[in-house]
Amino acid sequence: MKHTRKLIQMDTGSGSIIDASDNTSPLAAVAYAKKARLEIVADEGAVLRPIDVDDVTPAYVDGMRDPDVTRFLYGVKKTPQSWDTVAEYVRANDQDAASVLFGIYTEGTLRGTVRLHNVDAVERTCHIGICIFDKRSWNSGLAGRSLAAAIGFAGGNAGLRQLVAGVDAENAAARHLFMRAGFRSDPAWRYILDGRSTDTWKWEPHQRGERTRVPFTYKPVIDDAARGRRTPGKRLRLLVVGEKDYHFRDFIQTGLLDELAKRFELVFLLGDEVGLDLSSYGPTRRAPRLSGLRMRFWLIGSSLQHIELMRRYDITLKHSVARATYGFSSRMAAFVNLAARLHLDGPIAHVARSALRWTRPSLRRETDGADVILASTSVKSALIDDLVRHARRANQPMLALQTNWDNIALKAFFELPPHIGVWGEQSFLVARLLHRIPANRIFVTGTPRFEMYRQSLPDRAAARRALGVPKSGRLLLFCGASVAFDETSLLEELDQIIEAGELGADIHVLYKPHFARARRAGERQFDPARVQHVTVFNAVQGVATDLEAYPTIFAAADAVISPFSTMVIEGARHGLPAICLGYEDPAHANHDWGRVAFNLHLYLIRHGDWAVVCEQRDRFLDCVRALMPLIGDSTIAASAKASSEMVFKHGRESVAARIIAAIETVSRGGYADNSALIAMRAS
Repeated sequence: MKHTRKLIQMDTGSGSIIDASDNTSPLAAVAYAKKARLEIVADEGAVLRPIDVDDVTPAYVDGMRDPDVTRFLYGVKKTPQSWDTVAEYVRANDQDAASVLFGIYTEGTLRGTVRLHNVDAVERTCHIGICIFDKRSWNSGLAGRSLAAAIGFAGGNAGLRQLVAGVDAENAAARHLFMRAGFRSDPAWRYILDGRSTDTWKWEPHQRGERTRVPFTYKPVIDDAARGRRTPGKRLRLLVVGEKDYHFRDFIQTGLLDELAKRFELVFLLGDEVGLDLSSYGPTRRAPRLSGLRMRFWLIGSSLQHIELMRRYDITLKHSVARATYGFSSRMAAFVNLAARLHLDGPIAHVARSALRWTRPSLRRETDGADVILASTSVKSALIDDLVRHARRANQPMLALQTNWDNIALKAFFELPPHIGVWGEQSFLVARLLHRIPANRIFVTGTPRFEMYRQSLPDRAAARRALGVPKSGRLLLFCGASVAFDETSLLEELDQIIEAGELGADIHVLYKPHFARARRAGERQFDPARVQHVTVFNAVQGVATDLEAYPTIFAAADAVISPFSTMVIEGARHGLPAICLGYEDPAHANHDWGRVAFNLHLYLIRHGDWAVVCEQRDRFLDCVRALMPLIGDSTIAASAKASSEMVFKHGRESVAARIIAAIETVSRGGYADNSALIAMRAS
């Protein structure tokens, strides 16, 4: 193979240009190959370039299932291969700083892969492997041309001094291939390949006379900011994305936005529902809307993706379909239901995703100049999906932040974000096991919403005085729901048994309706004058309660009653036992509370001895009686606090500090941990 003798110049992304000589870090060369999507040109039209998950093709997956192709790939044969397993393998290589997986292309079609892995920057060595899964390309010389190009990059451009390959003694074709490429068998070494001891073949520059370098091109799709280049002394430019006011309300009221503004240059991309004025923090832009046809594709595809993921965890398929089609027209809901029952949810979702990727809009103007994208996500979001597609193609660092407790457990990502910040260990496990996001892409950041609990709580007497409730006795905090739930009858019954002295003379109720409380069909208007032992929290309908009010509310309370709301876990943070209401009732029109009570993230409450679950309407008062002995119990309080720590991380560091650290790690091309690197080296 003929190679050019010229020195290839590489931009490492650190603001300086280095040449590919002995002073070049092999890891820098690998990182550059991935970021710039280098195209290494081999003979006779073959091209090698790093691949990511988007490049996985049905032919690739089929090849990994073909026993002829995988005859000597013992690790591959251990696990039934699917789109998910192949994508995970590609993703792990893409994220491993010491590996690069090159796709082998001819005529624009992926035919196989060459993998450089276990790159050692100190010893300047690495391991190499090759697989041609397109059997039509066997015996065509493609493997030899591709291996020679990969050797030229590794030994020349990356400055490696030794390449090591493990070749099964029975694989005559591979022995011949590596021998022709300049490798020599080393009988003194045994190579462990997928758990089997195989022959070791080594390549060193002197075996080929001199080190060669291969010509390559790169696609100019990355600007300086996207590569991570930073001018000394210049702050990173952070594009903050949100679709609703409450996404930014939490940032503002907890001081997170102020901390971000101190560290980064902020720019905002806002959805249609954002009405807050953020111009004092930085320039704002409006996010583009999806066109009608793309929106239909997204609605159908994302709903079917949801069903494919959740049908294993929901009680019945009916429940999965109901949640996936919430708000759909009857015709669209019927189509989704039919597709799910025919088990076409996965294939149709894949087709819709491919169509949306193919027609993705250019977001260069909206993201122009941003070093990192920080997006609040409710998991199912057309805007965030398009941003993920853009970030992936432009190699623009992106961190998505979990917005609500339940979203990550109840919804399916249509496009997995490259990195995600989650509330706590529970969400980490859901993201890892349900959504199959690699651990090194998940940052446990906590949530800014609960940062106000880090401050000193008011004392009990001051809190009760501020709320206008009795200064002594036990206070039950009754938190309402936004969706249909008959709260009036429960409050009146509770007042009656308190009046009758069944719970003791010292019981009082603080009723906090949800600020976005939907109109209840058939529910009588709550009249505070009709009750003696209930105080209504003074909230403005339609306006969210200021976060600063919550420490006062929980400092005053002794227990919580709520229909499985986040307030239950906030109360647990303060050691408060709770009643969780989850039962069917005619007044709960269009909301299946019986199903909600078994949502994945709520099992932490169901299994907690600090919570009483009310699953029947006529058992409500019995559940209240069961709650009373839990109040003031130190063991129960400790159990409740442990559960809350599982849901949202408290820790010694502030949420702002953790989010800032995650942003800076992502901007450098780093990861949350080194699990992928260890796994790849172990394999």
